[in-house]
Amino acid sequence: MIKNSEWGAVAYLATSPYGRDGVEVSANLTKTTLADGTTTSVTAGGNGTDGLASTPQDALENNKDQSTTGNVYGVYDMAGGLWERVAAYIHNGNDNLLLNGKSMVEEGDPKSSNAFKTVYAYNAAEDTREANYNVNKSKKGDAMFETSSGDGYLSWYGDESSFMFGNAVFLHRGGTTLDNPGVGIFTFSNTPGMAGNPLGFRSTIIVK
Repeated sequence: MIKNSEWGAVAYLATSPYGRDGVEVSANLTKTTLADGTTTSVTAGGNGTDGLASTPQDALENNKDQSTTGNVYGVYDMAGGLWERVAAYIHNGNDNLLLNGKSMVEEGDPKSSNAFKTVYAYNAAEDTREANYNVNKSKKGDAMFETSSGDGYLSWYGDESSFMFGNAVFLHRGGTTLDNPGVGIFTFSNTPGMAGNPLGFRSTIIVK
């Protein structure tokens, strides 16, 4: 599972002259899910709307606006499709930390960030989305606090900004196009961490 900072790095590159140069990455509008025996992924053959393209290459070509570079060599599926979990959480003691994220939480010190995860601060007196957002808003590099102005659809391009709180202690990015208008590469929101549709994650390879 990628770190939130890794998601942020790709999001910034997508917005830079090395990516789309300020042009918003289009959303993957696929509404079919893995439970239907199909996929939301453009790169796995989804056509970015509904149904399937004739070939995976056709899917890439037809939906290059959904790539972070605007061509077939960029990263797909960072806006829409599935909510994508990243290796991040708040350590507020909620049961969901170990119930739904035991391996990540116990990777090193549960209360500290490391090379594989980010542990954000929380407001012990007021464990709400807005209060926890404000505790962390000086943190830079994750394409969250420097690209949003608070709780709501207040990230760049009108993307959703909803920080972790209460029992929703984990973080996911990108959004889903299932009844959610605020999808985009700068979208972030909270989740209790259980399995379900339309939720997923992006694998990464770590070379030591």
